[in-house]
Amino acid sequence: MSQLVKMKLSDLVLDFDMYLRGDINHQNVTYMKEAQEAGAEFPPILVDKKTKKVVDGFARYTKDKQLYGLDCEVECEVRSFKNEGEMAREAMIINSKHGNRLTKQDYVRCILIGEERGLTLKQISFALNISLAGLKNLKTGRICPIPSISPTGQSIPIKQTIKHMAGKVLNKEQVRANDKLSGMNQNFYVRQVIILIDSDLLNLEDERLMSDLEELYEKLTGVLSKESICSRG
Repeated sequence: MSQLVKMKLSDLVLDFDMYLRGDINHQNVTYMKEAQEAGAEFPPILVDKKTKKVVDGFARYTKDKQLYGLDCEVECEVRSFKNEGEMAREAMIINSKHGNRLTKQDYVRCILIGEERGLTLKQISFALNISLAGLKNLKTGRICPIPSISPTGQSIPIKQTIKHMAGKVLNKEQVRANDKLSGMNQNFYVRQVIILIDSDLLNLEDERLMSDLEELYEKLTGVLSKESICSRG
């Protein structure tokens, strides 16, 4: 049973530990703001009645906050959920059907959020509308333990770029790097630079680019030297 009510943004709670996408897509928020200013309408924000946590609508919340401030009232669909597991399952069902498409990185995050809140992999698979086998492959291939952050060995989703680190312990610097990576495999980035050089398309007038390339050269020299030493040994 749910009801539509007006609520102040300041009364709503954004729990990013429950957010399936990990972070707000601010480019999408910009598109939504432009659409609203042009007259577009958006569905109400889904809110848990007891905790006032946003179950679905983080981007809509951000859009309204930027447009009108925290004191503005927005239409919300208020619903009673038994627990956070039920809230997470409903968010997965909704996000698998509309809005920005969930990425593989998001799917891994869904696994972590769901299992931490008592959902089985089968329940998560059904909620996301993807195969159980595919979800199992993501779980085994894209999750690293980080005991340095949690004594119990908290896990995080890792991106395709560093999939070779699956199952290994990451330090804090590596965790931060994982957050910044775009998700393509490592060879992709190397080939992109090679293509730019071979086709004479590097912007040689870009001082920052030239500085970054010099730094890259120094780091590559060190990496390749170590590799050479290891291969000889």
